[in-house]
Amino acid sequence: MVAERSSLSADEFFAVSRQLEQYHSVFYKLWELGKPVFDSRIPTAAVQFDKQGNCINFLFNPTFWDNISEIKRAFVVCHECLHVILNHGIRMKDTKVRKVCNIALDVVVNHILLDKYGFHRKEVDESNIFCWLDTVFPHKEVQSNRSFEYYFNQIDTVDGPNVTLVDSHDHLDGSEAAEAIDKLNDSLTDDEKESIKNIVEKYFEKPEENADDEKARTEAGSSWHFVGKKQVKKKPKWETVIKRWSQKFTRTDSDVFEHWIRLNRRIVELPEDVILPTDIEVENKPEKGKANVYFFMDSSGSCASFAARFFHAAESLSSKKFNIYLFCFDTRVYKVSLKKRRLYGFGGTRFDIMEQYIQEDLKKKEIKKYPEGVFVLSDGISSPFTVQDAKRWYWFLTERHRLDCIPRGSHVFKLTDFE
Repeated sequence: MVAERSSLSADEFFAVSRQLEQYHSVFYKLWELGKPVFDSRIPTAAVQFDKQGNCINFLFNPTFWDNISEIKRAFVVCHECLHVILNHGIRMKDTKVRKVCNIALDVVVNHILLDKYGFHRKEVDESNIFCWLDTVFPHKEVQSNRSFEYYFNQIDTVDGPNVTLVDSHDHLDGSEAAEAIDKLNDSLTDDEKESIKNIVEKYFEKPEENADDEKARTEAGSSWHFVGKKQVKKKPKWETVIKRWSQKFTRTDSDVFEHWIRLNRRIVELPEDVILPTDIEVENKPEKGKANVYFFMDSSGSCASFAARFFHAAESLSSKKFNIYLFCFDTRVYKVSLKKRRLYGFGGTRFDIMEQYIQEDLKKKEIKKYPEGVFVLSDGISSPFTVQDAKRWYWFLTERHRLDCIPRGSHVFKLTDFE
């Protein structure tokens, strides 16, 4: 009998984290504060805090997890995150109609993920069995974008309609939000928090205050903290995307899941690029030698102004862990030296030549396996093309771009969102 695995590997963990990046930073930051755990007793998925509130567990049924797509995995994780972010556990605490509460909570979360974060219903619920307005209220006209309480009151029967929950809410008991939101308030930038402010203010569940209940009054004060609109926070640098990606090669599987309780509040305000001595950061080199990383910089237009930063980002990766291949391109690919830092080309733009170049390197055995990461900086537009593994491609694009030029599944970032 094959033993059931207990958690995700580091590679699987970071694959989910990279997938969550394209929806909102609040999802991948909450995911990285937690620990994924497999538990066959869970029908699909759930979230649970330990009794001390030190760790959040993302619980998954291993069979369910292994048999759903990457997009559906991202949907499930974001679904779990929203339950915590919106303090939905408070509605499950001491309720006598658990199924109706469960359904109303899922209606809220599912439609937020579709309406606000771009998930497609057919991709995450191909059998049309989850909690949606038309499946929960097939014969009743109800309003969209309403709160839990509204949908709860619209469900007529005690048992509720025959629909399927994305996750189990049995582990939600009202203790989830305080610790998690406290940490998210520290880790998210003011701009990132501002972008979710409307959703939080509209859907966040507050406990009923009771003058005789000290705990209730305390919990009511545990919430999100938003700054005034006049206060301006510096945008992050796009190089931080590369830095975060590289971290998967400097952590062991256990390191990935321990940092919730190891982060000292006294240092949480320090800048992200400050490196402090620690006894828990252990190198986790790829199984067979160094990881191959390809950098491609568009030399056809205005991207030349980013050249120094692009070279510096490539140079920041450790030569002990990475084989770094640096190029510029227009309608051809040109090798670039980190020492000379000279650009070539300055003609038109073609994207497909980058994948062709990588495949030629594989064919000539310049590299033994497909690059772990491919980073592209461009201000151009090209014809659509395909790549061997789009999840390993990271695109930094100016305002002048079309997403249909980019292989689906790639990670795409707008330079206007960064400093």
